[in-house]
Amino acid sequence: QKNLNKVATRPVLGLSLNPFYKNILASASADQSVKIWDLEKTKNIYTANHHKGRVNKIKWSSSDSSIIFTAS
Repeated sequence: QKNLNKVATRPVLGLSLNPFYKNILASASADQSVKIWDLEKTKNIYTANHHKGRVNKIKWSSSDSSIIFTAS
């Protein structure tokens, strides 16, 4: 089991809590990744590496629990 404090290789630039599932957190990082975390299990459940640069902003949709907006 990973400690959430020791998983980032570069600075975390944004966090967003899912408005429908309070145990699901998304993080945006300078390492060009977006990660989805399960806070109850304290583990990463999904990683996206499609950005070409650091991910500066992240926000869950307020109308759909499966949509997340990111900007690099």
